[in-house]
Amino acid sequence: AGATAEGELAKRTLKLQREIDTHGWIACDTHVHTVTHSGHGDASIEERMVTLAAEGVELPIATDHNKQIDYRPVARELGVEAYFTPVIGNEVTTKFGHFNAFPFQVDSPTPDHRVEDWKVLIPSIFASPDVQVVILNHGRETHSGYRPFGPKNFNAASGENLDGRPYLFNAMETLNSGAQQTDPLELFRDWMTLLNRGHTVTPIGSSDSHDVNRYIVGQGRTYFRSDDVDAGDIDIAEACRRIRDGNVIVSAGMFVDATVDGKSGPGEIASVASSKFSVDFRIDAPSWITPERVPLYQNGTAVRDQRVSDDETRSGTWDIPKPSHDVFLTVLATGPGTRHPSWPIAQPYQPDSPEWNATNFSFTGAIRVDADGDGRFTSAVDYARELVSNAKGDFPRLLESLTDYDQAVVVQAASLWQEKYGSLLDETRQRQLGEASPEIQKGFFRYLSAWRESQRAQID
Repeated sequence: AGATAEGELAKRTLKLQREIDTHGWIACDTHVHTVTHSGHGDASIEERMVTLAAEGVELPIATDHNKQIDYRPVARELGVEAYFTPVIGNEVTTKFGHFNAFPFQVDSPTPDHRVEDWKVLIPSIFASPDVQVVILNHGRETHSGYRPFGPKNFNAASGENLDGRPYLFNAMETLNSGAQQTDPLELFRDWMTLLNRGHTVTPIGSSDSHDVNRYIVGQGRTYFRSDDVDAGDIDIAEACRRIRDGNVIVSAGMFVDATVDGKSGPGEIASVASSKFSVDFRIDAPSWITPERVPLYQNGTAVRDQRVSDDETRSGTWDIPKPSHDVFLTVLATGPGTRHPSWPIAQPYQPDSPEWNATNFSFTGAIRVDADGDGRFTSAVDYARELVSNAKGDFPRLLESLTDYDQAVVVQAASLWQEKYGSLLDETRQRQLGEASPEIQKGFFRYLSAWRESQRAQID
């Protein structure tokens, strides 16, 4: 097109280009607000429809506080209904935690957000017709004086619940791009800890956006595996089952996928018969984001860590020796966070430190490996429970039995032993522990360090 003279009207047609191949996956933002219904932020419901379409959020969950809003009439009015399938949700906002729940029927009554007992609240949410997913939101933030995963209420090494509110939710935010942590991977580690504690919890990425542009809707998102041919006509029930079952990838800009032996992906169980198995991964990212590292975690511990330097290193295969017991795997990709005004990563909402490094990342839902061949998945706490029981109060016997297990099982055994038989700081037990292998000592030290932190928090 030629130059436009001053005062003339210019018309240009711009076409957005897709930069990441997410074929077979649907983009979901499980935490979306409007000023119209939540009363804060600046995105009206009409502006929200436009921003959802523009950001490629194919399955947005309407989660205004203690309300169940149907986006469909406004989407039809604005002519954007072909770009996404709205889901009616609710951020059940209580004095003791915030929970995003979905899908609700149009005429379902709203859950009672005044209920403080999770043993009553969460089952009552699940009792609503059609509801399949209840997410614990921003577990490291303090609201109304309560911090669900703060040391007063949560042992960060073992995943013990210390305040009596049972973890009955089946998903948790591991990324909230509108309210990030100073340590952006803190909730990622909390999620892995809960898996080792035996909880079946789906990791969730979301934006918590109340705004048009200050916090970008869909910047944090969850991809779930599905046929995404028609974004305007997604099967909501099937989509929610996929999320519930953990067939997901959490994304803050990047996209990482992985399989075990080329078959089993996130949310699935891989049966391993030979002496080793392979983990295949691929990373994709838009042009404004640069992946740098891709570690593989096994039961919460990094067992591989590859530097990403060019296109060839954005995919690869690791050969992993089959462990002696079941484990879960997740692949993480990280890189420098974006601060450019076109796509800025928000600063921490409740900072823990003046030092902060913005980070873009993505990771897979858990791939569970059936290594012991019994046809099911056994968590670290289940192995530890059996070992503690078999030891029958004999601490040296327990330590000896832990030799063939990883640190996740050791941490859980330390937790269960102290709960059943008393302090691990007992002089005799400390002496016996000093004779154990360095790896076993490290696991007990991890547990006791987190236990001391919780003790201090409860005193304060």
